[in-house]
Amino acid sequence: MAPTPFTADEIRRGCPSGRTVTIRVREGEGPARLDITRFLGGDLEKTVMERTVREVGGGPVSAPQRTTAKWTDLQTHASFEEDRTVVREDNLITEMGQFECLRYTVTGDEGVADFWFAVELPGMPIKVRAPGLKMDMVENVG
Repeated sequence: MAPTPFTADEIRRGCPSGRTVTIRVREGEGPARLDITRFLGGDLEKTVMERTVREVGGGPVSAPQRTTAKWTDLQTHASFEEDRTVVREDNLITEMGQFECLRYTVTGDEGVADFWFAVELPGMPIKVRAPGLKMDMVENVG
């Protein structure tokens, strides 16, 4: 596997209790939605998160759902086959500002996907472009 952008410990330190991340998601030609993840606490091994899905500019689509995840499991979300992955440094300008990123370009059975991980924001990517999927982090608090 290709090296992950962050270790489990870096993700744990970068996602303290109270961190809230809002991602605008658009699948295919459907309407965009906001996926809001709030870290509620945890320990050295795991975290508790609350996820809410909202309409863009509107109300909730789903009730908040709590989940528990190991930090190592969150790390493996960014684990890609080495022979299908190119990793390079990239400078990305977003709605939240400018970020130095690690850009993972992954060639899969359904096409090419790009994931931008902001070096200063350990955790989920701040931008994803994949066949039928666009994701952009629009807010990071905490």
